[in-house]
Amino acid sequence: MKQIRLQGEGAAHEVVRCVDADPPAPLQPDEVRVQVLAFPINQADLLTLQGRYAGAATEPATLGLEAVGRVISVGAQVDRLRVGELAILLGQRNWSELRQVHWSQAMPVPSSVDPLQLAMLKVNPATAAMLLTRFVALDHGDWIVFNAANSGVGRSLIQLARLLGVRTAALARRAELLPALRTHGADLALLDDEEAPAAVRAAVGDARLPLAADAVGGSATARLLACLDDRGSLVCYGGLQGQPCAIDVRDLVFRDIRVHGFWLTRTLAESDYEQLVPLYRELGDCMRAGRLQLPVAHRYPMHAIADAIAVAALPGDGKVLVTTPAYAEWTDTVAPRASQRAAVPVERVEIAP
Repeated sequence: MKQIRLQGEGAAHEVVRCVDADPPAPLQPDEVRVQVLAFPINQADLLTLQGRYAGAATEPATLGLEAVGRVISVGAQVDRLRVGELAILLGQRNWSELRQVHWSQAMPVPSSVDPLQLAMLKVNPATAAMLLTRFVALDHGDWIVFNAANSGVGRSLIQLARLLGVRTAALARRAELLPALRTHGADLALLDDEEAPAAVRAAVGDARLPLAADAVGGSATARLLACLDDRGSLVCYGGLQGQPCAIDVRDLVFRDIRVHGFWLTRTLAESDYEQLVPLYRELGDCMRAGRLQLPVAHRYPMHAIADAIAVAALPGDGKVLVTTPAYAEWTDTVAPRASQRAAVPVERVEIAP
């Protein structure tokens, strides 16, 4: 089978290879075997390759935070997954044609949804859902503000907040991204500059803005703090600027701003499987109903992983996806039958806390 591995030192696109690997060991009673269809290249994957992320890879290493695939075998003790259904992989090292994992590391997802969308379900939509529900009790008509709004998390925040009746102030670092964010549903889309906080506060008026989500760090953090209500919460979940968050002690002392960190990988590792089932079921329902869609910028086959990594590292709008040979088989044969079985779109979706 084919597998993506880190081999050597250097630029990310120069040291990642698609190699031949040994097939999985015999299936254990509590395991499932998944034939991977597609996986995205996330910012965290790129940072891992650069040695700038928790759990940085050392060669030789198999990579990959996300993947979606078809369950092709289940162990005798497994009753939560069935052969033929789609599943996302909750662990890591997922960039491989075949993955064999404990059943609790595979989460069933709707077979009627495009696998390219499902491949992006685990990380960005789940992060957005948890940002919206775990730190502040948001009410209908409240606002949230966040940067890196064109990212997968930002796009997910826009769509999931709308389902909750929460309004969004989306900040982006490039002006050309703003029209797409407005089309995507952002209530307010602004350039992330020194003028943004005043514009956000003017738009919010007398409404509440109790939550900000920061994926950038550096001076961008200070701008989010300037948008927040007193006693609001700032959640830091990324550091794209590569600099420490600029937080004025006066915001902490006199305005009683609360600062939180969030890392999805730890949250998933510490969560019981039964806690995650409703979250991913509801996010999958949102995708099935067309209420949660993420843009795909480019798609590459596994053997072109170097090109895929190089393009993913460039500024863009949308994710770079990689597909395995099994993806073509799925789209040609299984997908048409799955779409015929699709359920009626949901009228209303609740996001589990």
